[in-house]
Amino acid sequence: MILALIAVLLTIFGYLYFAGRLAYTFLNAGLYVVAMFWIGHANPSSAVSAATGLFAAVVLGVVVADVVVWLSGAERDLGIRFGEAALWPVRGDWLNQSLMLAVTALLTLLGAGALDLPPEKAAISVMLLTVTPHVQAMILKGELRIAGVFLGAAWALGTFLVVGLVPHFLLLAGLLFLGQFVADYLTRTAGQYSYAGVQMGVVLPMLVVAPPAEFGRFIPAVQRLEGVLLGLVASVVVAVLWPRFPLAERAAPPSP
Repeated sequence: MILALIAVLLTIFGYLYFAGRLAYTFLNAGLYVVAMFWIGHANPSSAVSAATGLFAAVVLGVVVADVVVWLSGAERDLGIRFGEAALWPVRGDWLNQSLMLAVTALLTLLGAGALDLPPEKAAISVMLLTVTPHVQAMILKGELRIAGVFLGAAWALGTFLVVGLVPHFLLLAGLLFLGQFVADYLTRTAGQYSYAGVQMGVVLPMLVVAPPAEFGRFIPAVQRLEGVLLGLVASVVVAVLWPRFPLAERAAPPSP
């Protein structure tokens, strides 16, 4: 029953995402549903506190990001664009891909549980990969996610080595800032490979900003890599078998 409800929610959120109606909002809503399902499944007593903490972290991150981009002049318009695409009548291609997203996410959750892999990271990869327009783009995005994990881990390793020799907080903060700058620069300049920079920027603070007992450990990177690999395999297999989902970008019709 719970899995059926999650499938319905993911299908609705996916359809609204493809419609462009508060698109990123509903993509994150799907991620939040998957994460909270697994937290509640693994430890029901911690679900409320985990949900509260996760929501607070998201709000804090959004507020800080908005304030920084506004004060720096990078963005003057912080208004929300709701989108204008019609939601009715139902678009078959949006609904088809939304159903594929829901099925892939649920199969990944079940498969991760059976293989004793981190299911929430795998399901997040599925959500981010399955919104691509065709299988070829899905594979490229998966490869770039893997490349970003390795880039973030390599920079974190260098940071650990330097800070181990010269243990100063300002040095740690400076190396983290420089790593994030490199990740952002790659995101802005790498063209079709820019998603690797995005992933580097996500992985790096996960490794470097850690409690003292976990500092220098690469478990989060390994778990994220496992999740990316599982999500990529599940997404590609389901997408190849799924009816009416294109394998590659359709060629433009010849001009008359």
